[in-house]
Amino acid sequence: MVLLAQKTTLTSSDLHGLLKDRTFNRSAEIHSTALQNRPYLSAASHTKEELVAALKRNSGNKTRTARQLGMTARQLSYRLTVLGIPGVNFS
Repeated sequence: MVLLAQKTTLTSSDLHGLLKDRTFNRSAEIHSTALQNRPYLSAASHTKEELVAALKRNSGNKTRTARQLGMTARQLSYRLTVLGIPGVNFS
């Protein structure tokens, strides 16, 4: 970013409006771009019952289950913890 000024010293009040507008607009751009580029679903997109059923179908294999559900293995593990699904044998 290049700033041109009419005086030799800039103060925070000179920059406040400019930075506020640029920061919020850029943040929205980054957020929408990140959502468009996400190749997987949100971890909150599946119910407890769906997760348990998918784990049973895959004999408890979390990597395969996550892939089948369109999420990462890390998201699946987090979701299982949040929902209180114990790490039992699903075979």
